[in-house]
Amino acid sequence: MFGLKRVRGTPLSALLVVAVVILVVGFALSSYWQYVGAVGAAEAIFGLSIGLVYGQAGMLSLCQPAIGAIGAWSVAYLTGEQGWVPLPWSLFIGAIIGIPIGLAAGMPALRLRRVNLAIVTLGVVIVIYTVAKAGQVAGSQQSAYVKSPTFGLAGYMGLYLLCWLSFTLLAGLTIVLRRSRWGLSWLAIARSERAAAAMGISVTRAKLTAFAVAGFLAAWAGGLLVAGFGSADPSNFDPVVVLTLFALAVMMGAGYWEGALALGLFSAISSALLQQWGLTPDLGTALFAIGAITVLGKPEAAFSVMIRRQVAKLPWRHAAADEPPDLRPFSPVVPKVATSRPADGPDRPLALEINNLP
Repeated sequence: MFGLKRVRGTPLSALLVVAVVILVVGFALSSYWQYVGAVGAAEAIFGLSIGLVYGQAGMLSLCQPAIGAIGAWSVAYLTGEQGWVPLPWSLFIGAIIGIPIGLAAGMPALRLRRVNLAIVTLGVVIVIYTVAKAGQVAGSQQSAYVKSPTFGLAGYMGLYLLCWLSFTLLAGLTIVLRRSRWGLSWLAIARSERAAAAMGISVTRAKLTAFAVAGFLAAWAGGLLVAGFGSADPSNFDPVVVLTLFALAVMMGAGYWEGALALGLFSAISSALLQQWGLTPDLGTALFAIGAITVLGKPEAAFSVMIRRQVAKLPWRHAAADEPPDLRPFSPVVPKVATSRPADGPDRPLALEINNLP
C-alpha cells in the first residue's frame, strides 16, 4: 500500500513551483493540448480522492471516481440547465453536496474491510452508473450543456487555468490535512485499527472524515469534467473507467500529490496519443493493470515513492543534516544501584516464611 512508509517528503513549496511551471507551459500549448491538460488536472483530483482513502487511510474503496457524478450533475444543473450559478461557484456547491454522499458510501467501511469493502463500493459504482445512464436525475441529461469558461483567454486556456488552479489548491489541502490530527488518524487506522483505538483515536470518526473529504474532492473533479466535456457524460462513470483510474492511482502512488499529478498527466496524455495513433484505449487499460499489480507486490515501486526517495538524496536536502548540531553540555546523574548480591547472614530479611503447616 502506498503512502504509509515514512519517506522524506517534498515541501509544500515544491507543489507551488510545479504548479507555476504547468501554468506557464499552458500558454505555449495549442488549444487541443490545453484541453487535454485540463482533463488531466480533473483526473489528477480524482487521484487525490483515491489516494486519500486508499493510500492514507488504508481502505480498499473503489467508489471515489463514481462520486464525481454528484459534482457533475450539480454543475450541469446549476450552470447549464438553469443558469443560476456560474462557474466556479457551482463547483463548490457540487463538492459540498458530495460530502454527505461520501459519508453514505463510507458507512460500509465501519464494518467491512479489504475485499468485502471493495465489493460493496463496486456496487455503489454500478448504482451510480445505472442512474447516470437513465438520465432521470436533475443535471444528468445530455441536454444540460455547460460552456467551458474562458475568462477572456483564447482557446481552452481559461479551462486549463481553472482545472490546474483547482488541483493546486486541493493538493495543498491534502498536504495540510495529512499533517493535521485528521491525517494522523488516517495513517494510524491504516497501520492498525486496534492500535489506533488503543491510543484513543476514534476509528469511526477517522473513517468517516476520510470518506467525507474524498467525496468533496471527487465531486469537484466531476464538476470540472462537465466544464470540459460540456455535459454529464455517463461514460465518465463507467465501472471500467472507475477501475482503470483506481489501478492507475495504485501504480502512481496517489497517496502523495506527486502520484496524483502523474496519474492525471499520464492518463490524459496517453489517451490522446493512443487516439491520434489510431490504437484502442484498451491498450492503456492493460498497461495500467500490469503496473498496479507490480506496485501491489512492491509498494516502493510506486511513482510518487520513487520520486520522494530520489529527492531525499539530493545534496541540498542533506546540507542541514551534515552540519554538527548545537548541543549543550549534559551531565546525567546516574543513581547508585546495587550491582552485587547481598551476602547471606542473620541480618538478611526473609523472602518467604510459612507457618502452621499440617
